[in-house]
Amino acid sequence: MVNKTYTWPFNLHENAMTKDDQTDYLASVRILRTLTVEDIADGIVADRTEYRRDTIINISRLVENKIREMVYEGYRVQTDLARFSPSITGIFNRAGDVDPKLHKGDINITPTAEFREGLAHVKLVHTGRVRDKGGAEIINIIDLMTRQVNAPFTRTSVPCLRGRKIKCLNADGTGAGRLVLTNCATKEEFPVDRILENYPTRLTFQFPPDLPAGDYWLRIETYYTTNPSLLKKVRYITYPKPLTLIDA
Repeated sequence: MVNKTYTWPFNLHENAMTKDDQTDYLASVRILRTLTVEDIADGIVADRTEYRRDTIINISRLVENKIREMVYEGYRVQTDLARFSPSITGIFNRAGDVDPKLHKGDINITPTAEFREGLAHVKLVHTGRVRDKGGAEIINIIDLMTRQVNAPFTRTSVPCLRGRKIKCLNADGTGAGRLVLTNCATKEEFPVDRILENYPTRLTFQFPPDLPAGDYWLRIETYYTTNPSLLKKVRYITYPKPLTLIDA
């Protein structure tokens, strides 16, 4: 029985599934932090239970291990919070031939009706934050030749961008999107054609051979997202510090 009201603060981010609508957004709960069995035990102890913290932790882990073991053995397990059911992924032929690359054991976890009914006591509150970039960012840039981070680069340098959702893609999902260096003084743009690695958390490139020495802003233009569909409009990801190219 739920007898109090809870609050879920949430952020908004672009809905990549509706390409024709530029105004709709999806919400994601702003998670405070991830709690462990130890945290749960502390919470139970704080409720003035007669059980010791270590006892609660040990019993909880015994229950979790037994649930895991029983599901592995092929049982469906029902608790007050959820039902754990063995399942199988992949498409089979009529003979039922098993291909380890295509067919895997899986687990379906379904919350109970009582658990879901408690959601009626949850109040949703917008944090005021709209994640236009969906959490995409360039964290730092390392020179793979010298292993230095955010240091001046030379023409032989191989800059490696490390971040989140930085993979460069065109609107149709092909190619390598657009990576641009803009001279801080002249505002002249120099597209980067030599992208060596192009991953969501890592992008490596080579400087254009005719790029003059100077300070440059780096900008990624991409339609990449972790959702099945691409973004509806181009996403600009700019590194917050200028890159310095020197003649060495």
